[in-house]
Amino acid sequence: MKREKLTIPILLSLWAGLAIGGNLIAASAKFQVTALSTAEHLMIGRAQFAWLGIAEMLLAAALLGGFFRQKRRPDYLLLAILAVLALQQLGLHPLLQLRSDTLIAGQTPGPSNLHLLFIAAEILKICLLLWAAGSLPKAPARAEIL
Repeated sequence: MKREKLTIPILLSLWAGLAIGGNLIAASAKFQVTALSTAEHLMIGRAQFAWLGIAEMLLAAALLGGFFRQKRRPDYLLLAILAVLALQQLGLHPLLQLRSDTLIAGQTPGPSNLHLLFIAAEILKICLLLWAAGSLPKAPARAEIL
């Protein structure tokens, strides 16, 4: 197997790790710091999710580039992953930012399930990333590369 064919599974795995570490673990871990106010937590979270979003979009672009470089059409799993990313970046993040703006301003927004929807979308995206990474051809043994 050529090294180019390993690019896509590596990028998918890297993206899954980024999503697990940044969007799930670190996102909830910051609220364990009791010395920070809710407004400070929210401002940190906004910066965190902005940079994670940039990293995810770069990985998505790299994956698309990998498919086109190999002269392959993206499969349905990749299209589903991109659809979830678009939902998060274009739909959920702007709405969640409006809620955090309200909280940072000292007001209380109304009840919402947006965070639960974001978490569900994130878990779905991670599952799709891992499924896609596992469904691609496996890396050859070292002896096969040499």
